[in-house]
Amino acid sequence: MEALWADLSRNEAEVESPAWHADVLRETSERVARGEEKILDWEQAKAELRKGGK
Repeated sequence: MEALWADLSRNEAEVESPAWHADVLRETSERVARGEEKILDWEQAKAELRKGGK
């Protein structure tokens, strides 16, 4: 895993994000602007995932 991450990080400019990724980010941003998206910090998100929450 470390070798994969090191390779991806080193060649970051060469890794192209798929078109659908921009769509998902835009949709999420719109939900946040409308107050429909719950924003958690990483520790809160991990706790929610571990307890099976949304």
